[in-house]
Amino acid sequence: MESCCQFCKLRPGLLVKRGDSVPKTLCLQCLHLDTFGTQHPGVQTKVKDEILEEKPLQGEYFIITECEEEPALQICRVCMCQSENMINIFDNTLDSSDIPIATLISQSTGFRVEKGDSFPETICATCLEDAQNASATMRASSEEYQKICDQVKEEIKEEMDDEIPELHLSGI
Repeated sequence: MESCCQFCKLRPGLLVKRGDSVPKTLCLQCLHLDTFGTQHPGVQTKVKDEILEEKPLQGEYFIITECEEEPALQICRVCMCQSENMINIFDNTLDSSDIPIATLISQSTGFRVEKGDSFPETICATCLEDAQNASATMRASSEEYQKICDQVKEEIKEEMDDEIPELHLSGI
């Protein structure tokens, strides 16, 4: 059995077939693309043309005919590298905050990160460090922005306090 997806050639795949088609090796992401027509960032959606026969999906379903144990669990969700010391993004938080790693990735990238979404649920140490740096940068930027807003409010208040007595005195 080929262990690499025949479409993206990046991730381990499952041997799947639809109807009478010849079994193909697809990763969960490419299988999801073909089944639901979903678009994922950076992935072409021409899975049907290149991998599976052009048959209507109505009344058809995929059968996973062969599967390796833990096909995508040891792959980093961010960089797609393989490593032994992976960290689950849904079960862990960053040391410096109570924010789950999955939430941080979602906020940093703008992509939805949901448990059970066919993508790996782990992150490598390098990408975790990048996530920690992104979190620290976002937190520092937010704090500085708040300081600037407070300073502008104070300046406006001082200007208003200076102008109000002048207007009051000129009316007498």
